[in-house]
Amino acid sequence: MKSFSLFYSNQKAQIIISLLFLLSITSFLSAQELAENDPNAEYGLVYFLRGKGLADAPFVLFTEIDPILYSFKITYNTFIDDVRVCKLNQRRYSEHRVSPGEDAFKVQTVGKKGKKKVKSEIIEIEAGKTYYIMIIHMGNYPAMQEITRNTALALCKENKLKRDPNCGDSEYVF
Repeated sequence: MKSFSLFYSNQKAQIIISLLFLLSITSFLSAQELAENDPNAEYGLVYFLRGKGLADAPFVLFTEIDPILYSFKITYNTFIDDVRVCKLNQRRYSEHRVSPGEDAFKVQTVGKKGKKKVKSEIIEIEAGKTYYIMIIHMGNYPAMQEITRNTALALCKENKLKRDPNCGDSEYVF
């Protein structure tokens, strides 16, 4: 009977160790989803990242009588040089290959074409480099902010970001 209980306790320990190992591998892989660009690549790699934040929370429209509370999920259209590349949902990111040179990046809530009134983020893209652009909400409008790799990885981990399957043809270079 003693040999059975010893075998049983070793088996439990092995299962627990295996589960802990799988959990650590899973958390490591989720933080490594944002692959860095190959330094020898002929294009720059751009990530649009969208967490869950104020933009997806209820907001108030003020009327003459009362504030009316509206709550809905907003999909953001992201553009590179006025070409819509993605309708990015909350807790998602997209990946895009971009030709070297000066490119305009913008985000807006409606429209398949980039609006002239919407402010663009101009970034000088270098071949072999990786760029991370976080979508934020400024007042009533979405905006973009370039962030570091460490900030992007933290955003992915904290918000459990997943790649948007409907965005980013990784074979297309802008």
